[in-house]
Amino acid sequence: MAEASTSYEVRTDQVFLRIAFALVWVMMAAACYTFDEPLGAAILLGAPLIPFLIYAVLRGFAGDRGFGAVLAVGIIVVLSSTFRYRGLNEKSIDFQVALRLVALLAAIGLSVFSFRAIASQLHLNGLGCWLAFYSFLVMSSTYAIAPAHAAVSTLSMIASFLFVCHLCVRYGPDRLVEIIVWSGLFMCAASLVVYLAVPGFGRMQDWVGNDLVLTNRLQGIFGTSNAAGFGSALLLFFTAVFYASQAQASRYITMPVMVAALLCLVLSNNRMALVSLAVSCLVYFLLNGNFGNRMLFLVSAGVLLALPLLVFPDEIFGALSRSGQADEITSGTGRTRIWAVVLELVPQAWFIGRGYASSQHILPFHPDLFLAAAHAHNFYLEVLFCGGVIGLALLLWCIQLTMTLAVRAGRAKELALFSLVLPYGLTEPIMAGPTYFALVVWQAGIALLFYHAKAVLPASSEPSVVPVNQS
Repeated sequence: MAEASTSYEVRTDQVFLRIAFALVWVMMAAACYTFDEPLGAAILLGAPLIPFLIYAVLRGFAGDRGFGAVLAVGIIVVLSSTFRYRGLNEKSIDFQVALRLVALLAAIGLSVFSFRAIASQLHLNGLGCWLAFYSFLVMSSTYAIAPAHAAVSTLSMIASFLFVCHLCVRYGPDRLVEIIVWSGLFMCAASLVVYLAVPGFGRMQDWVGNDLVLTNRLQGIFGTSNAAGFGSALLLFFTAVFYASQAQASRYITMPVMVAALLCLVLSNNRMALVSLAVSCLVYFLLNGNFGNRMLFLVSAGVLLALPLLVFPDEIFGALSRSGQADEITSGTGRTRIWAVVLELVPQAWFIGRGYASSQHILPFHPDLFLAAAHAHNFYLEVLFCGGVIGLALLLWCIQLTMTLAVRAGRAKELALFSLVLPYGLTEPIMAGPTYFALVVWQAGIALLFYHAKAVLPASSEPSVVPVNQS
């Protein structure tokens, strides 16, 4: 009896010791947060999980499906997240950069081991087309103004593309969709938390005259408000169309993801993301039913909606603008000035461009522009400026081939998701830095298309007539 009592006392002492240790650990994290070191607080809180993370990583590399999916979510989140904002001239390797480099190496390593399967299970022409485009961007980093930054950025894009291809062939298309949805849930939930808890980090700063002021636009851990809105729009469509239609989809995951994505989309106040999402939904609507009748309906609705715009353009544009001025909409929030300067500078290096991401070192310092003009604010002009006519030709070839494959293979879902990015690219660069969450979702849609196209289309180059409304 005495031995049992002694054992119980020892166990009780151990419990109290562990509780005391945990409280001290939490107090240290709280102190870091109090002294404006949220990253240090996050590291302290996450440190006890390191042994479990190491175990999960090792099991994931060993091929375990469950741990492999968890590892994949972690890699995507790390590659897509911003934990500390850095100036363009900051070259130091901090914790954030080191963590991203580890995730980048992990993505490349896993993809290399699966490359033979990727080449054999995905549509080879489509895969080769996009790899040629990304490879050219990597090559362009050699003559960019900041070669090291450009090289890491382009490598991260080709790594994320190959990584989603690896996930598609290694775990199957359904598991790839699930991994993207879980990654998006973490991105959106964390962004909403920092938006409320750490406004100085989770909300966008904007110039008002000569002053940089904090706005109410969410940027969270996405990096920018536009990236948050763009990523949320893609995630919303991806979850509703790809994940919710799966047999194993859970409403306990579907609804939280869609609600979190919708909140991030609204709070980001990204109007072009909303417009692009609407375009994508219209494409999906057209391709899943009687095309002629639905097209007639949409044209009629478009004419009716355009009439008020023709009669009251200033009033409507003023209501849609953030400043209340109609010219904010008609000038694309100053984008027309940027586009004019880009077109003026393109002939100076028209063939191969100025190198990837060089626009952020040139445009902000042009006498006719401003510091916020860190890129061309247009996908196609950005590629033309940094990659010349070769880069733009490769991009247009990739777009044309991908859309053709989607039509021939009857993949309405992938075509609608792919279409979301094309109008958005009219006002945003899409590719002007390292990979990010919206780009990963877009790349996942392309990988899914190539996977299904490989199974549906004949091996020869002869066209195949397949109904567009197949899912």
